[in-house]
Amino acid sequence: MKNKGFTLIEILVSVGIIIFLTALFLSNYKSGQEQFALERSSYKLAQDIRKVQEMAMSMKEENCSPSGIVTGFGLYFDKSSSENDKYILFGECTGNKTRQPSDNNTEIFLEKGVKISEVKKNGGGGNKISIFFIPPDPIFYVDGNTGKNIEVILSNSLGESKTIKVNTIGMVEIE
Repeated sequence: MKNKGFTLIEILVSVGIIIFLTALFLSNYKSGQEQFALERSSYKLAQDIRKVQEMAMSMKEENCSPSGIVTGFGLYFDKSSSENDKYILFGECTGNKTRQPSDNNTEIFLEKGVKISEVKKNGGGGNKISIFFIPPDPIFYVDGNTGKNIEVILSNSLGESKTIKVNTIGMVEIE
């Protein structure tokens, strides 16, 4: 007579394999989430740089006080500990080609766990950078001056990073 069914050993081995595979999947889930958050944030930042360029090229009209005229559009990055989870999109109102508190500012937050770890101007470090585009060309300014490259480095808690580069003519690249 044949016994049909599973032995206790076969059931325990099957359950053990299922538990092992579940633990393996769940341990990689969080790191996968952080990797994708870094990817999404870097592409969002590059997209926002291009958006600011397009706003300058199209000479987008926006209300501005005190002058009433937006002279261009830009992004502001601050890697200090309290500000490193966001950047600011601004419409420049004062004519000095850098962000001012009185400008039309929109804060854009990075995804959870992603921070601005470094900002570089022509290869040198710094804490803050303001990039700016003047219509209609758009002419590219960094902290009020032309002819500079910038790098904004985003990182996550796993130590991974993405570098967003903007060259002197405003071309955006992600590494």
